[in-house]
Amino acid sequence: MNLKDLFNNKIILDSADKLNNPINKAVGYEYIVAGNGVFIRAENQFFKVCFQIAECEIRNLLNCEEYFVMKKGKLPLEICEAIKNDIENSDTEKEKFLQVVYRDGEYTIFIPEQKGSGTAVKYESQEQDVILEVHSHPEMSAFFSEIDNQDEKGFRLYGVFSVIDGKVDEFILRISVYGYYKMLPCYEIAEELDV
Repeated sequence: MNLKDLFNNKIILDSADKLNNPINKAVGYEYIVAGNGVFIRAENQFFKVCFQIAECEIRNLLNCEEYFVMKKGKLPLEICEAIKNDIENSDTEKEKFLQVVYRDGEYTIFIPEQKGSGTAVKYESQEQDVILEVHSHPEMSAFFSEIDNQDEKGFRLYGVFSVIDGKVDEFILRISVYGYYKMLPCYEIAEELDV
């Protein structure tokens, strides 16, 4: 990537037609300076997303709107139920890691070799086309830790399941655009799972 590409990933939103321009593929995302703050906009084969990363008022610019689109369609409920069942049928005293990948026109679950403890999980995965990575928190609430913030810097979805007394209790979800995060409700990616 050259210096010119780096400077071509910023939009000053002084006219609405600027949002119709395609995203700079050399960088993969763009910053939008708008009347209601600074936003990040990105697109890949799976997602189109735009969300605010800094709130401020900038006079004489147009406001920007947030959006999130799954380009291959939402996850089928069967995938969500299979993840929940796998977590509940595993050793629920240890963290578990799973991935959802898009392969041959459909979503599938991939479970890499892993070693979990009550507070961490180590795994190795060379999977391509990962849509979502999830891990469980045994006997804890669902939250994104500082370690998660350091590790989850791709352009994909990340989730955490809370497991209490061997049963999934709560699920939280976020999109990461190279380390910028936006929490999402579950219905944005799938039919709502009964958690």
